Amino acid sequence: MQTLFGGREEAFYRFATMLPIPAIAEDDWIPYITRKFASRNIEAGRDMVTEIIQFSGGHPQDTMFLCSEIYYSLLETGDNVLTRDYVQMGYNRAMLALAPIYDEMLDDLSSRPQVRSVLRQLAAGENAYREGVHPNQIKRAVDHLISRAVIEKTARGSYVFVEPMFRRYILMHFQ
Repeated sequence: MQTLFGGREEAFYRFATMLPIPAIAEDDWIPYITRKFASRNIEAGRDMVTEIIQFSGGHPQDTMFLCSEIYYSLLETGDNVLTRDYVQMGYNRAMLALAPIYDEMLDDLSSRPQVRSVLRQLAAGENAYREGVHPNQIKRAVDHLISRAVIEKTARGSYVFVEPMFRRYILMHFQ
């Protein structure tokens, strides 16, 4: 969206105003998810719903996708009580389904120098800047990741992943 409406070279430059959308609070997710599972006759305790939100990082699309994978796991077994095993199974299924998308994102992003190493470092909670690499190269990689909505700047030198499950994917596959 930022590129489409904010880039001077884009056809829709300045056709819209970008407004920050606050994250959905955990306390707002819990009753919503609980209600959705209940509408399908599935008992979902607060602890299990909280675990779902922790796995997805509260990212709206990933949260809904994770819930659907959990739901399909429950359907396949005929169970109607959400347990830690089902949450884990749903998470594993979601990560398997997202892997090709994440791999494609990584391939696309990696056309720029230093992007993969910056992603690895940020995913591990480390500083993106390091000795032996010119700071301008790192800055360009960070700027590219921000422009592609992969990370957001939270403070000077501090960044978070827009999609926390992507961060987990990087940690699982590139350490």
